[in-house]
Amino acid sequence: MQIWNKSSVLGCISFLGTGLITKKMPGTVGSFFASITLLFIPSWAIPYLFIVLLVIGLLGCSAFFKQQKKEGGIIDRDPGFIVIDEVCGIYCCGIFLMAVECISPTDFAISFALFRFFDILKPWPIKQIEGCLKNGKPLFRLSRKKVYRAQNRNIDDKLVVIGIMIDDILAAIYASLVHAVYIYLILR
Repeated sequence: MQIWNKSSVLGCISFLGTGLITKKMPGTVGSFFASITLLFIPSWAIPYLFIVLLVIGLLGCSAFFKQQKKEGGIIDRDPGFIVIDEVCGIYCCGIFLMAVECISPTDFAISFALFRFFDILKPWPIKQIEGCLKNGKPLFRLSRKKVYRAQNRNIDDKLVVIGIMIDDILAAIYASLVHAVYIYLILR
């Protein structure tokens, strides 16, 4: 029995299709819907849900790339419709908000804006780490190629999948740090 068929993988990595709504800003749309879901989830459940989403994201992306390898051809290593990484980033920000007990719609909006800012900007070292891992290379080698042939056996798929997820987790950490400074220096 096959658990991961093509539509279940697509549903998982596109966060139930939110990554397929628009081609211009799928990450922002996926992050927005994830932020809305955070408002309805009990604060105690957010860390557990983050771990579940992280595992689903890693497994889903891995299954997606394995499917692409079977079909052959050129693969975009971070297709826009894969938004499970942005969802994990937003939930990481949610864990921070829960930790500092700032769970209001305004705080979620600030976290969303800061997360998207750092996710798009990719300050040091996020861009360097993401570039290495998405190219299937260890962190000490940086390659700038955007696509690769599926038959190329030099690419480590696990590193590519981690590269897709890690930049958003790091952007969430940056956003949470800036939000913490805002909360403790400005509001208190």
